[in-house]
Amino acid sequence: MARMLGIHASIIRGSVGGNTFTANRNHQIVIRQRTAPVQPNTTFQAQVKSAFAAAVVAWETATPVARQQWNAYAQTVTLQGPLGPYQPSGRDLAIAQYAYTQWMQNIAGISPLGGASMLAPSSAGQLAMTFLAVQPLTSPGTGFEVVAYNMNGEDVYFGGSRSLKCASSRNYWSGPFDPSTADVQTVADAAQGTIAFDSLEDEGVYFVRVRMISQSAGRRLSGNFIVRAIASVTSP
Repeated sequence: MARMLGIHASIIRGSVGGNTFTANRNHQIVIRQRTAPVQPNTTFQAQVKSAFAAAVVAWETATPVARQQWNAYAQTVTLQGPLGPYQPSGRDLAIAQYAYTQWMQNIAGISPLGGASMLAPSSAGQLAMTFLAVQPLTSPGTGFEVVAYNMNGEDVYFGGSRSLKCASSRNYWSGPFDPSTADVQTVADAAQGTIAFDSLEDEGVYFVRVRMISQSAGRRLSGNFIVRAIASVTSP
């Protein structure tokens, strides 16, 4: 179902019948034929689909009290969408953190405190990533590091994955991101998290998608952020 802002459709997103409404850098509204999602059935895609399916089951089997607590937490979260700010449902937030926790377990082999859980957060709002930046590698190699500070009052995981090398003229990227490059680091409260990407092409342009999630249940997620990085050589 499409969503529209304004009677003259100044903004419209979604699908109606066989048409999908979206946008690009040149036009506010683009109409194209609706297409089925690509299903390459790779190991990584299977892991993501499995994590999401498990999260849906966990929500459906959660206690009424747990679901009510997630709904209360959702009222403290405001997200930005193409049609402006909106509040997600408790179901959306609960499933997102559960699936991301399982993704970390599958990709990084991390065992978060409390495991994948439907326990609702006790603090309001999303996690925030402060001073997100790109810097040269601190160890010898060719690549870069993505750093962010955790000032959320709790310990978090800081995870990300990068794109393939892009054209030097490209300044924007929405995906895909290579799942084999995924890395997750633990970051204590009031500390800096760093994810390093090495063995790249000198002066190559890459994009990295990063986010944070609470280490212990109930978990809060940050938004997804995409940063542009240029690889450089750090000499011994």
